Amino acid sequence: MRIPRIMKAMEHIDDDLISGALAYKRVRKKTGWVKWGAVAACLCLAAAGAVFWQKPAKPLEDAPGIVLTEDGVTIPRLDVSLSPDDAADMIGFFIYHGNCYVQYEWIEDADDLLGEYLGTAAGLIDEWTPAEGYVELAGSVTGDFFAVKGYDPAFMLCMKHETGAVATYICNNGIRLKYGAELYQDRLHLAEQYSALQYETRASWHHGENELYQMNGNDAVITGFIEQLNKAECIPWADAVAREGMTDASIYDIELYHMYFKMANGTTVHLRLYENGYVRFQGLLDVCVQIPRDSFDALVALMREHIDAEPAAVENVS
Repeated sequence: MRIPRIMKAMEHIDDDLISGALAYKRVRKKTGWVKWGAVAACLCLAAAGAVFWQKPAKPLEDAPGIVLTEDGVTIPRLDVSLSPDDAADMIGFFIYHGNCYVQYEWIEDADDLLGEYLGTAAGLIDEWTPAEGYVELAGSVTGDFFAVKGYDPAFMLCMKHETGAVATYICNNGIRLKYGAELYQDRLHLAEQYSALQYETRASWHHGENELYQMNGNDAVITGFIEQLNKAECIPWADAVAREGMTDASIYDIELYHMYFKMANGTTVHLRLYENGYVRFQGLLDVCVQIPRDSFDALVALMREHIDAEPAAVENVS
């Protein structure tokens, strides 16, 4: 299949599905052929009637289980079971302490991330596994898993591949979030640990164009943006979709940029920015925050004009 035909077909594929395909593949470098290869594989799976793990955003009433109350957004433990009738992307995951840990990113040469050994994932799950097969330590991957140094094991774990690369896994269920600080400060330690900021347009990310830029300076704008992330109240992404009167077909028309906060320990905090100040963390797509337009627009203006920014070398991006 030639690239132009794939590009045309991609317009009919949900971006979260592409995210799942990319997360499933180990990426040495974020090169165009790797991304297109993942998408082509995704297309083939869809054509073959395979099942997918991450479901497209739906109105809140059609997504039972995710609840918004005065205490925040509650994402209960997943009832993880797959069948050929489900719409989910079989990306890497395993079950630990009753929660599902989903693959987030691959990092080369990341031995320093490995903390205490916590267990061994048994694998054993595929799209044909009956519900009773979804037990402790089962999953779609197998191997020893560890705590990630500096991170709460209830939020992030990691697994070392035989090549030496390390995959991180995020628990995106069985949690409650009221303010952004509970994610971006308490769990991700964004403000105190990021060392660089890169970004690309939604079109660059979607089409694998790799037009990455690194932002230099503008610390006050970046700091202000992070502060607003921490202050903002968390809401279900499906609720934001309904609030803006969007549909499944129009959601991604308002996505503006993908941001990559490169952390001192080698991990990346991948954010997705949308019109009207909405921000989502790639590792927890069911939840978003809406930050004030002044902080949001100030940052977007810097990226739109590439102010104090320069093209960045292509490297691992989840």
